[in-house]
Amino acid sequence: MASMSDFAFYSTSALPLPRALALLLAVLLAACGGGERSASSPQALDASAETTSASGRASGQAAGASARPAPGDTASAAASTSELHVNRTETFYTVTGRTEQALLRELAQHGPRSDGARHFGRTSWTARWEIVYEQASRPAREAPCRIRRADVYLDVEVTMPRWNAPSNAPAALRRDWSSFLDALAFHEREHQESIISAGRRVARALEDLTAASCSALEEKADTQARSIIEEARRYNRRFDERTRHGRTQGARWPQ
Repeated sequence: MASMSDFAFYSTSALPLPRALALLLAVLLAACGGGERSASSPQALDASAETTSASGRASGQAAGASARPAPGDTASAAASTSELHVNRTETFYTVTGRTEQALLRELAQHGPRSDGARHFGRTSWTARWEIVYEQASRPAREAPCRIRRADVYLDVEVTMPRWNAPSNAPAALRRDWSSFLDALAFHEREHQESIISAGRRVARALEDLTAASCSALEEKADTQARSIIEEARRYNRRFDERTRHGRTQGARWPQ
């Protein structure tokens, strides 16, 4: 049985406003029988409309995630395996001003939008997991259902400004921009590192789970993974609060 869950979050830098987090939850559970079964149960915690397509892709991936094993007692099957898959992309928006204030206006006008406001930079991420469950045809006394394989997928997108500097831009302004951009990139990297760390923890946690039935194990796995992802979300929120969305790390404009 394969199940998939999907979450999306945003971490923003500068021009800060509280982030909105909307929850969309759909659970499709199939009855659990002997051997390995396949089912898709997409669940989403979305921060914006952008996550609609991510949830759709994950649903399609889950549909053919497992193959039925040969009949027999699977209690002695190979150990569970898990893998983290990280897809990182960078997108840029262009600014062209030749003064501090002109650049500030363009940053505020063209920066990534979150919660109805513009920000200097943003790290958006979607976490989803796809699990193949295995049910023993002659159930083991302690753990008749186990996780045969768990794949955790992280899609991380970082949005950053790119200055198309005029040829006559002052040297001091160029230096200030370089310092600002380095600090902003450093702040966003910290978001990325915490997200990837959470993905690793989810993968490790899913490996060791067992339950009396596959439906119970599916619920147990989802609860465990959600707990880790929620912890990562809280960490990133506190990190933004502590650094004032990167300002205390130098991600402020003007410098």
